[in-house]
Amino acid sequence: MRTALFDEEELRAISPDILAAYAVAAGWKIVGKYGTHCDVYDAADKPELIIPRTSRLVDYASGVAELIQYFAASAEKDAQSVFRDLTYARCDVIRAKVESESDSAPIIDAVGLMNGSKNLLTATLRSLDNPKPTYHGPIGKYASVLNNIRFGQTEKGSLVMTMLTSDIEPASQEQGELIKTQKYPTERRMTRRLMGST
Repeated sequence: MRTALFDEEELRAISPDILAAYAVAAGWKIVGKYGTHCDVYDAADKPELIIPRTSRLVDYASGVAELIQYFAASAEKDAQSVFRDLTYARCDVIRAKVESESDSAPIIDAVGLMNGSKNLLTATLRSLDNPKPTYHGPIGKYASVLNNIRFGQTEKGSLVMTMLTSDIEPASQEQGELIKTQKYPTERRMTRRLMGST
């Protein structure tokens, strides 16, 4: 079954906590409860939203599809982009691009992009313990991390490949100051290093 642009199973895979986090990041604030299983979110110059706290509702998928449309309109983005953001919300997304004058590229460039991306991630992982200009030999203890990184759906804009880390559970807001001192998982350390963070 499909709900508008999206498959029902894919919509049900987007959890209520991800919907709530997306709404808050986009400027909505929780202002009350709606019935037994939903919360009401409000924001200036934006429509009021009703976001479920459980995915066990019969009409959960259609509710998520409707929320995606509201999120897209508010951010002036297309619904597919918002859907992708929600789907990848628990992953770090790394994008690599081959410049081209069209939305396609020679296959040799695509193969080079894949190989180059693997080399980049391998070097970044190895640099977490021992930063140096070049590396040789096996990746060692980080092999399992590299094996868990997967290619996501390609995106428009010349040739854009996405690489997804394994799911990273967001820190609870109730942890307060502990959030600032917690040790990041290896996947997050890798993406922070790629972004130039320390």
